Amino acid sequence: MTAASSTAAASGEGGDASSDLTAAVSQGVARFSESLSLKGVRLSSSSQVVFELYMAKPGLAGLPTKELLVGWAVAPLLQNGHVLPHPQSVPLFRLPLMLTAQCKFTYDNAMLDFKLTRYKGAPGDVEILQGSTAAAAASQVLGKGGRSVHEDIPGVPSEAWVRVQRGVPPADPYTPGDGLVVVVDGARFLPSSATISKVVGSVWSSSGALLAGPFEGVAQPDSDAFMPVYACTATVGASHNLTRFEDPTATLMLQIQTIERTSRSVRVVGFALLNLFLDPKAGGQPVSRNIQDYVLNQGAFQIPLHAGAPSTSGPLRMTSLDSTPRLPCASMLIRILTPEAAKLQRRKPLPSYLDRVYDTSSRCMPTSLERKLYAKVVVRKPFAVREAARLVAWYRRVGGGLGGKRISSGGRRAAKGAVAAWGTPAAAYAVGGAAPPAAGGGPGGGNLLSRMFGGAGDDDGAAAADLNTGDPFAAIEERQQDVEESKAELLPPSDPETMDWMSDIMEHTAAAAAGSNSKQGNGSGGELSFINFNTGFEYTEDLGFFVALDGAARLSRLLPTAGLVSYSPPGSLYQDHPLVDDVKVTLDYDLEAPLAAPRWLDGYQQFADVPYHPGLVVLIDVRCVVPGSGSSAPAGWACLPVFERAGRYVASGTYQLPLFQGVPSHQLLAELALRGDPDTVMAAGINSGRVRPSVEAASVLVRLMCGSRQGQLEAPAWSLPLQELRLPRYVVNELGPRFVSEMRKMIRNKTYSMAKPKALTDEQWVDQINDTLIKVAGLDEHMEGEGDSGDE
Repeated sequence: MTAASSTAAASGEGGDASSDLTAAVSQGVARFSESLSLKGVRLSSSSQVVFELYMAKPGLAGLPTKELLVGWAVAPLLQNGHVLPHPQSVPLFRLPLMLTAQCKFTYDNAMLDFKLTRYKGAPGDVEILQGSTAAAAASQVLGKGGRSVHEDIPGVPSEAWVRVQRGVPPADPYTPGDGLVVVVDGARFLPSSATISKVVGSVWSSSGALLAGPFEGVAQPDSDAFMPVYACTATVGASHNLTRFEDPTATLMLQIQTIERTSRSVRVVGFALLNLFLDPKAGGQPVSRNIQDYVLNQGAFQIPLHAGAPSTSGPLRMTSLDSTPRLPCASMLIRILTPEAAKLQRRKPLPSYLDRVYDTSSRCMPTSLERKLYAKVVVRKPFAVREAARLVAWYRRVGGGLGGKRISSGGRRAAKGAVAAWGTPAAAYAVGGAAPPAAGGGPGGGNLLSRMFGGAGDDDGAAAADLNTGDPFAAIEERQQDVEESKAELLPPSDPETMDWMSDIMEHTAAAAAGSNSKQGNGSGGELSFINFNTGFEYTEDLGFFVALDGAARLSRLLPTAGLVSYSPPGSLYQDHPLVDDVKVTLDYDLEAPLAAPRWLDGYQQFADVPYHPGLVVLIDVRCVVPGSGSSAPAGWACLPVFERAGRYVASGTYQLPLFQGVPSHQLLAELALRGDPDTVMAAGINSGRVRPSVEAASVLVRLMCGSRQGQLEAPAWSLPLQELRLPRYVVNELGPRFVSEMRKMIRNKTYSMAKPKALTDEQWVDQINDTLIKVAGLDEHMEGEGDSGDE
């Protein structure tokens, strides 16, 4: 078999390379190893490259072999005016070769892979072509540890992400009842808190009707718990298995669940969506179920996991998660196949990520944060699912939080069979053990989601409690001794039995947790919660952490106030010779807010390159300012521990912190640094009277966010109910519910605008406040120095 290529005339940007040679055929895959260079041709926006597929027919003895044209493919040469120098895939079509035909039929669902390369030399410049070829070969050499140093995006290792752009999708009209096959190959870069996991999937209409599912698959024992292989296959939409549906708006919804290491409970990792069909004319997901001649969205895809459930405020579509933050670096690898194509691939090994099979550019381009994180997560030490299962068995044996009795595999399969037979949301709801979470997008989801998956926020039970310290299970720190002891745990002898065991454990741990939540009446409704995203990635100094000082409450003096934000150790602002290099200050005000409850609009400010220290705290210093006088008075200070007790994880969250009288003492800051346990030190200070809360029970509203969670926790603290804000543990343990109740009572007085002198404009009023604060804090020379540096 040979493949010939011909290009329609073409471009001013340069030539392109395509194959023209005899193919080596193996297992239905033809591999071409040479390239064709076209130099000096001129391209336009309408230029296309056309491939022709020839089949060699055996000839009679002594006669030449006859070749017949049997298929063809076409792809645009330019996208947005540029040649895409990345691997692409396009479908092969049957004859006749008609570029303008609206309806084309694929050649047994075959795909053609190719790559276009822009030639930067002049026609005949052989040295440049040879040099670029040599450079490309050199870019594939292996670096330390056998890892490829080639990067499609600078700084992102190819083991973490490769750029693959799918070409034109197959155009065969989909016939309802033919069915399709969903193959969930695996997930990539799950959070560090994952152990054994499973994927749960279903198909939904845009109106929220369940069309097919649920189906699920657990991670294979020999895969990595952070990069699990599921190999979960489901045939849906077919007449023969009673899953037929006729809805081109159908969307595949996937969810990953895991037993979280820090909570030892079944938690939701994230959601992913993908459209099953395409509108060949509009080029996207069909918006109406009445559309005709829609096509199957065939292919292999990498799609991101999102740290929340889809919004239920509108139709369910593949874009319903776009407003929900992505779970950094986490994604899923899936394939959508026709039943015929699935049969051909049934006995073949799963594709390797580096084979560049999955379309990564359409939905999973790295964000700016992921470009920094990929190099870190790709070198994480693997954690085999089998070892994770032993750790879970150890949790269960020592009473570390797992509940529920084991049931037989037959009972589990019968339950899943009942869901498939009933095919109703109520059935999925009953078996899933999930109750409807609160309506709305993001963590919490909506009713249509709860029928399938549940899915609440970061510990809804704790959020609904009177004293919310965040996720209480985040305090369970896993000792290395626990991991070592777990290696002696016994698992079922075979992989299928081990996978059944893991599925049973996850189902009944989830059921026990749901039952416990319902009995406690904590408002969670019995549904699963999301993982604690704080423990997904360990703290790294270069990303640091972010602090947003959003506002204050119950301030007594009728003066404008501003805040200084720093950290300790070293606590340089409070030394005998203060240093202000790392001090942040509020400079933007909501002039319609009361003086007693100011709102600062500066948002997040980053503290980078701060070394990890278990006793690291954020210090907030609120000052009452007398504009124009150059004087101020302390309104109080607050202390926020930066790290969770579970280890090197930033205690990200939205907080209400009590203000204490005066400023922090040298002795207290030294003790915080020495002990490394801020909650214990602060509790002891409160108990002894060395640390005294303000008489008015004043407080500040603060957001703390790990650098690995950028894009999350976007709502200002003052926009949320105070009962939902986190409290440090020392507040709960020492000040108690009566003080917290008083602290949450808001008082209002005249606003900043009312306090402004009539002779001043708003801008002049704010400038006076800021100038006074900057001078009092000793920041004037520091900020002038920064300005001079910037001018240079």
